[in-house]
Parts: sequence; structure tokens; C-alpha cells
Amino acid sequence: MNAATEAASTNDRLGAVTGPREVTFVRVLPGPIERVWSFLADGDKRKLWLADGHFEPRLGGVAKLKFHNGAITPPGEAIPEDMQKFSGVMETQGRVTAWNPPHELGFSWWGEPGESSEVLFRLAPEADGRVKLTLIHRALKDRSLMLMIAGGWHAHLGLLVALAEDRAPTAFWGVMGGVQKSYEGLIPQE
Repeated sequence: MNAATEAASTNDRLGAVTGPREVTFVRVLPGPIERVWSFLADGDKRKLWLADGHFEPRLGGVAKLKFHNGAITPPGEAIPEDMQKFSGVMETQGRVTAWNPPHELGFSWWGEPGESSEVLFRLAPEADGRVKLTLIHRALKDRSLMLMIAGGWHAHLGLLVALAEDRAPTAFWGVMGGVQKSYEGLIPQE
């Protein structure tokens, strides 16, 4: 299998349950690593696939995110009725828990560290010039939240891969709905 085929296969994989209340995703993106870092740290680029906002570039700094999933929905894609509540603007503030450009970025998700879950991105250069992105979302409150988060990250990362590969994005809501049953089978009952 060549590097491009292997990357495409990796980029379609489901996230994995890697610990209690923890899910991990791996994606392979075109490099260089500084370019991929910019999709994480630069609010103008990040808003194209996840959320606008600002990370104070230091450990303990403020991490503000402004989600507008309705704006990242590809043209013509309908937003399912049960997802309408997630299509408007939602703002959150947490703290930067890891800041090591261009290799590691972490932040608390919807609150202070220790009181909320945590997102950690790790970037590592591959021999072929691509970049391995590992996303770990840990300390999720319960199975229901894990299911929602897993489907959401799967869809958001699909948008990031398309953006990094300079191609049109895939469906956002369709991807979330399409992988939901798979995650229900993957994430253990409590």
C-alpha cells in the first residue's frame, strides 16, 4: 500500500476507546507540520473545520472557542432536526493545558481543567512529509457524551482532512449520523 492510500484508509477510521471515558483519533495530513499546526492554533483557519476563537499561547492561558456548525456545513447539506440545536453559535471558555508548537496543543473543553473534559492534539512528522495528527479527548462525563463527542470529532476531522488536502469537504451532518451506530457498538455500556 502506498503512503497516499494508507493515509486515506487511516483518515476514514473510527476513533478508538483508549481509556475510561477517553476516545482517540488518528489522521494523516499533508505537511509540513507548521501548516497542520496552523489549522489547530489559528482561529481563522480553525473556524473552517471546528470553531473560531483564540488560544492564549501559553500553558494556563485562556482557550476561547466559538462554534458555528451551521456555517461549516457544506452548501446544500440539510441539518437534521435533532441536530438543529448544535447548528447555531455556541461559545466556550477553558484553559490551555498543553502548548508546545508545533507538536502539542491541549485545552480544557467547556470549563476549567479538572472540572471538564480535555482535548489534546499531538502532531508528529512522518517520513513521507505527511503529518500524523493524534487527537485524544479524555475525562468525558458519561457514555452519552462520549457518543456525541466521537461522532462530532469524526465529522469535524473529516472537514479538516478535506481542507488540508485542498479538496471540497464531505458532508458534516451526514458523517455524524452515518457513524453514530458504529460508535454505539464501539463505546461500552456503563
